[in-house]
Amino acid sequence: MRSRAACFPNVFPILFFAAALLTTGLPSHAQSGPSVVKSAAQPAISSDPGTLDPRNGPSVSLSKMNLEQTDAMIETQHSLYAQNPKSGNTRTLLTALLLRKVDLLRGRPFSEIESCLMEAADVSPDSFDVNYQWGQALFSCGNFEAAVPKLDAALSMNPEHLDCLMKLGVSQMKLMKFDEAQALFERAQKQIPQDYLLLYFLGRCLFEQKYFDRAIELWEEALKHAPNAQEAEALRTLIGKAREQSASISGTTTDENQRFVIHYAGSSQKDIGDVTMEVLEDVYDQVTSDLMYKPDVKINVIFFLTDEFYELNNSARWVGALAQGEKILVPLQQGYSDVQSIKGILAHEFTHVIVNLRTSNRCPTWINEGLAVYEEFKFANGDPTNLRSDYEKLFQTKILSEKHFIPLKEINLNPQQQTYGYQIGLGYLQSYLAVRFLVERWGWQGVDQLLSSLGKGEWLDEALNEAAGMDFPQFQKELNDWMLAL
Repeated sequence: MRSRAACFPNVFPILFFAAALLTTGLPSHAQSGPSVVKSAAQPAISSDPGTLDPRNGPSVSLSKMNLEQTDAMIETQHSLYAQNPKSGNTRTLLTALLLRKVDLLRGRPFSEIESCLMEAADVSPDSFDVNYQWGQALFSCGNFEAAVPKLDAALSMNPEHLDCLMKLGVSQMKLMKFDEAQALFERAQKQIPQDYLLLYFLGRCLFEQKYFDRAIELWEEALKHAPNAQEAEALRTLIGKAREQSASISGTTTDENQRFVIHYAGSSQKDIGDVTMEVLEDVYDQVTSDLMYKPDVKINVIFFLTDEFYELNNSARWVGALAQGEKILVPLQQGYSDVQSIKGILAHEFTHVIVNLRTSNRCPTWINEGLAVYEEFKFANGDPTNLRSDYEKLFQTKILSEKHFIPLKEINLNPQQQTYGYQIGLGYLQSYLAVRFLVERWGWQGVDQLLSSLGKGEWLDEALNEAAGMDFPQFQKELNDWMLAL
């Protein structure tokens, strides 16, 4: 490999307002009125959704009930439901109370509210509110993959529900299913055609599918509705990036199959086109087998003229390639007429794409890079334990001799850092060794468990405990001891 390392940056500029909403949850575009519960021993549901007809006693708003009151009424309804499980009134009220408890527990770990949602689904399996609230809870904790079927079920019952359309669209976007997200946002656009957030997300979907002119048009419209100057400036950056990307592929040739779309700059297809797809197919088989995941989107591989690659992506010259979303970006370095020289790079970057799809872009740097280097060595050398010469030197001098370890959580591999110092190389090396330790100790099943837990929104320490049965400090200590014993 001519460049020293390939890496995965988060180079797509994130709008501050949109980033905050993805962290805290989207605003509700559709609100329903408060539910009202009558403090009756055996209340009955009225024709007005969400309210109870009083038989005696004053009414109590569900939205004003505290957790103790809600639990008490749930117990009462449990008894009534056990006596007559076919009673529609009892089922409706019990479901409403369980969802009220979910709302009161908002902000707590999802595991604490899941039992309420499961019971509500058992009582009212065809309820829009149950599926919608369950999807919202999963969305809020970042488990977008699990949120999709719940939000989709809710949307099938209320096809024009705006908040459901938006949250399902964002979930699909986070899973890099940009065409499906686009269709949902276009449905939402009929209701809120000038909504800033909607225009940003829809433009993002078009950008990722390389419809740059349409993305620019939407983002320019969004500029008119930007909530502040900071957002407007971030959006102008995106518009500039879209214009650059549009110009960069305007003269490319394309090859495509069921798994990949390859864009070749200049005349590069004549040099490497015959074997690139074959290499990518072999990479696909190896990486998806190891990581136990096959994407349901096509992966775009774009070969750039060298100077154009570094200018467009603002990357240092030591960067060998980049992974962005479902795209792999590769500079056509001198010597790439021999595709063998980029076998490792393609394996490295494709691994990043798969890891980020599996974890919804929530994988820590050391796991992401460690897996990428492991797959790179395995594909390029036939042996994942066969270190490159520069890594072997770092291993002997920094790890074995000096016992110099970078804490895994502090590893930061910034592609914009111009100097390739030993800290970057050591960061890649230790990330690779950490993954090798994982694979040798717990097998690919352990890696699968780790990535699955991260994809569900669990914190690293919790995910690592599920995969390896130890907390992070213990893992770091045992890894350091293992490295010294190699």
